[in-house]
Amino acid sequence: MADNTGRNVAIGVILLIVLIGFGAAAADVIDDDEPDDDDPDPDDPLVPGPIDVPGVPFQPPGPGEDPFIVTVIPIQDPPINDILNDFPTGGAFYQVEFGDQFFHSSTSRSIVKRWLRTEAFTAAQEFGGLDDAEANIFAKGVAGNASLRVQGLDLIQCAYFNDKAYGTWGYGSQAQASPHGRAIRLLKQHPNNLRRLRDGKPAGRNIRLRTPADKGKGNALGVQKELRDAFELLWLPELNKETLWESGGTELSTQGVVWPDGSSKMNPPPWIMALDIVDFSDSGFGDWGC
Repeated sequence: MADNTGRNVAIGVILLIVLIGFGAAAADVIDDDEPDDDDPDPDDPLVPGPIDVPGVPFQPPGPGEDPFIVTVIPIQDPPINDILNDFPTGGAFYQVEFGDQFFHSSTSRSIVKRWLRTEAFTAAQEFGGLDDAEANIFAKGVAGNASLRVQGLDLIQCAYFNDKAYGTWGYGSQAQASPHGRAIRLLKQHPNNLRRLRDGKPAGRNIRLRTPADKGKGNALGVQKELRDAFELLWLPELNKETLWESGGTELSTQGVVWPDGSSKMNPPPWIMALDIVDFSDSGFGDWGC
């Protein structure tokens, strides 16, 4: 009896040792770095999370993308195509074409004349109640006013977006500088900013800034040759139509014409202004607009 008891005790000890050894071996193959579940810890700083960018949704990394580099795509409100017009129109972008000038003798090639006629025509109908023929007469009178055309160009060239993207002191002898002393040359020396904005990227500046001593020399060209692939994408400010009509077509103003957030339509909508403009020219300048 005693022998059986001793034998049982010995067997029990051996089994205990085997079980302990098996547990240790199993522990060796467990990866302590593996999470207990598939849910990431929201407090873990290494786990990508939403970025607090107003109006910009979080975009999780896609296949093959670095999980620690988060891409954000701006909400285009209004969409770029809704603020793009192939005829110069207030409150919209106009893609400059070959042969366009600000003050061309032909209305069909003059950016400022066409823009003023569009704004004045709308003002005459909305606030003057004129029919098409009468509104057209009023619009022609506004666009034919040389002093108003200069004022209009100042509004275009003084817009922060236009000045930062295209303004330069190195303009040519035919250019008309605005109060800040810079002008826009209307040359194919710029990035394709329409494509960039459609892709959710900021517009780019490539034109050389030069210095005030370069006024009239026409020596400002694109810095990076590979970016000289488009004419300017100009923002044309929306005028206060009531002011334009009530003044008898003699006063240009953008006062009171705003986006839903209260910012002026002197410049593009907030989502584009939030992107700002990337300076490929390395101008180092910061005082844009008038």
